[in-house]
Amino acid sequence: MIRIGIVGIGSIAEEYISILSDGSIKGARISALASRNEDRVKGLMDQYGLEDVQYYATLDEMLEDNQIDGVLITTPNFLHKDMAKKVIEHKKHCIVDKPLGITTLQVDELVSLANQNKDLTLAVMFNCRSNPIFKKVKNLVDLGDL
Repeated sequence: MIRIGIVGIGSIAEEYISILSDGSIKGARISALASRNEDRVKGLMDQYGLEDVQYYATLDEMLEDNQIDGVLITTPNFLHKDMAKKVIEHKKHCIVDKPLGITTLQVDELVSLANQNKDLTLAVMFNCRSNPIFKKVKNLVDLGDL
């Protein structure tokens, strides 16, 4: 079971929280949420029944938690590169909601850093992959019905 920490608690994060909390992604569970907006985090924890999830005010605090295997970054785009770099430097898997970086130089730097840490995964999440409509269409394609 991979233990995921999510940083950033906007609408995209809520979509991922919904998917991870209902068991749609086998072998993964939410272990922590990080945001400056504690009230919003507590509300989401109540809404999705996340009573065993740890709250952190910052990514830095969350990265010190040895119970976190990987971090999903759902913050504003301009923060992605620096946050992803911190996650990798703390030897944790890193999933970034698109885009990975603002420039190709930022992306190249992150890919290079990830390549130096072969035991870690750096990935970009394209949120439409988890959209129920897209999942249905993919299923139809897989079945050969479309």
